Amino acid sequence: MSIHWCLHIIKRIASLIYDVLVYGGVLLFFCFLAGLLTKGVMTSMQAHAFIAFLISIQCFLYISSVCYLSQTVGMTAWKMKLKSLDGKPLSIRQACIRFFIVLGSFGVVWLSIFFNPKKSLIEKLSGTQVLID
Repeated sequence: MSIHWCLHIIKRIASLIYDVLVYGGVLLFFCFLAGLLTKGVMTSMQAHAFIAFLISIQCFLYISSVCYLSQTVGMTAWKMKLKSLDGKPLSIRQACIRFFIVLGSFGVVWLSIFFNPKKSLIEKLSGTQVLID
């Protein structure tokens, strides 16, 4: 195992932790706001609608950042870019594939970076690559 391989994994994990903290903060803000507006009481239908709203907010933030900036907040901090295999910015389709794979697997798919840090399972399935400066 080379030092370059270890640094690659550390940067990817640090970026992921940073993104979890940022997106988690956004979720907490909207949960706090909903708690204030509903006084902490929601019907089952309202709760399901609120969860769908939270997922759509996260989806919008992720897709807009990776499609138009080619990076998330955590990737910016660690000087990483997310590109298509041909070097172009991600399409909305590729960003949606990445988002829903992670959402559907509850993030377990990220464990694949330990086996091949330069081409994890999520990158293989979405046709993308992470470039590190």
